[in-house]
Amino acid sequence: MKKFIKNTANSIRTKAIRLAATRRSGEGYIDTAVKILIAVVLGAKTSEQRFSAATALLDSGFADYRLVTLSADPKKITQITVKNGVQKILNPAVPGKQQLLCAKGSTEPTYEYQLKKTVTAPVRKNTRVGTVKVKLDGKTVAELPVYAGVNIDKTAFWSVFVRFLRTF
Repeated sequence: MKKFIKNTANSIRTKAIRLAATRRSGEGYIDTAVKILIAVVLGAKTSEQRFSAATALLDSGFADYRLVTLSADPKKITQITVKNGVQKILNPAVPGKQQLLCAKGSTEPTYEYQLKKTVTAPVRKNTRVGTVKVKLDGKTVAELPVYAGVNIDKTAFWSVFVRFLRTF
């Protein structure tokens, strides 16, 4: 049985196969292809019908869709002013790269950057300070969060006093 499943997996470009069958529901099949597409076939009468339906679903997916890597432009993720903080400037962490499944023929994604201009201390690492909206054909299809990359503590009275004395 293992050899049969392995050969079937190789013939339809898959990474994992799950087979299931019950008397009432008939043959069932769930298949993932390159961790992008999932084909689910339920109620097939025979194993041949199950595999041909899964193959048709995956072929359609590969023919009609493409995988796009989303990547925010680090130059557009600007510094944020910190009020009452030990540091006066916060450099936000750039969102990691993610992937999006898009219909072939759709336009390339565009990015809209929405960052706070100022934050008030204390600021904790991984606090959300903005969003990068990903748009495809004018519609928002994903949002990439932008986080504070470091902790910034609130300025204490004594540190302000010492800073004041250093100016003389």
